[in-house]
Amino acid sequence: MSLKIVSDLSSLCELAARDADDAEAAGRLTEPVVAALRDTGIAGLGLPPSLGGEAAPPQQTVVVLEQVGRADGSAGWVAMIAATTAVLSAYLPHDEAARIWAGGPRAIVGGVYAPKGVATPVGDGCSISGTWSFGSGCLHADWLSGGVIIDGSPRLAFFPASEVTIHPTWEVIGLRATGSHDFTAQDLTVPASRIVDVRAGGLHVDLPLYRFPIFGLLASGIAGVCLGIAGGALDSFVALAREKTPTGARRTLAARASTQEGVAKAATALGAARSYLLAVLEDLWAKATTGDSLDTSDRARLRLAATHAVEEAARVTTDLYRMAGGTAVYRSAPLERRLRDIHTATQHMMVGRPTWELAGRVLLGIEETHPEL
Repeated sequence: MSLKIVSDLSSLCELAARDADDAEAAGRLTEPVVAALRDTGIAGLGLPPSLGGEAAPPQQTVVVLEQVGRADGSAGWVAMIAATTAVLSAYLPHDEAARIWAGGPRAIVGGVYAPKGVATPVGDGCSISGTWSFGSGCLHADWLSGGVIIDGSPRLAFFPASEVTIHPTWEVIGLRATGSHDFTAQDLTVPASRIVDVRAGGLHVDLPLYRFPIFGLLASGIAGVCLGIAGGALDSFVALAREKTPTGARRTLAARASTQEGVAKAATALGAARSYLLAVLEDLWAKATTGDSLDTSDRARLRLAATHAVEEAARVTTDLYRMAGGTAVYRSAPLERRLRDIHTATQHMMVGRPTWELAGRVLLGIEETHPEL
């Protein structure tokens, strides 16, 4: 990981934590946080060196996203979108990737893989129309992508963010500052070179990072943010427990044996989930660096580790919220937002409950193709 990302990361985290309340109220990250996100160059973690990036090991990306998520869940989420979407640059011809990520690591590109659009062949390209939900970071993006159906098969098309209409639909319980609104494209002409089939491969860059499945990388990024949110919840609870004397009690919340046990178990659960995820990523990175592609078993392990990390992060955050008592229900309490953010993140399909069934089928040796891994 570059020294620049490491040196700028603390500044981004400080700004994200400072502006978290204002960002949530506005439904979007503040401009200083967006500027810091660009300056930090987090997108460069997913970009190849030919575009000014690092094609960094995914375990490093998880650690970075964890730190940003610990400062603020929404900032961590938008950073995750920028870093993981940047991996898609490897599926595009260099000239097109250079056009989309013209800002290199400073670029913010987002989008939605779900094939909610239709592509009609027109000349050497397609006319794209569709409406996509959950467009995280679309308010800050330079370019967006949207899943489309071409001849019955899913593809991913890229278009300038300025050419879509954003609909203010993001009225939700958590991750409010991600601005994950719906967006619509109407009759956009997109050249064939900007439409890719992620599932079929067709990579234009041969580096270890791009031997990882894009869905697995997205899931691990989500897990990194969730581990950060839960870590921030633990920080907030510890600070509260040291100061709070519960009603009718003579000692602080921290003096209770049940609190001490709860904090110890929370820290252990998070540490174990984090270690498992990073260990799986290290394992798969070692395999990818030999030039081998990751097989179905590898992909299942990655999705299991990511989903487990998200579920443990959500459980820990919920337990801490309950231990905090009535103090935690106020909007002014950091734990309240952490609880809402983590339970919004758990709803993402990449780390949802069906992942257990999907991976379980692989572990049981049930013969199927698994493009969703």
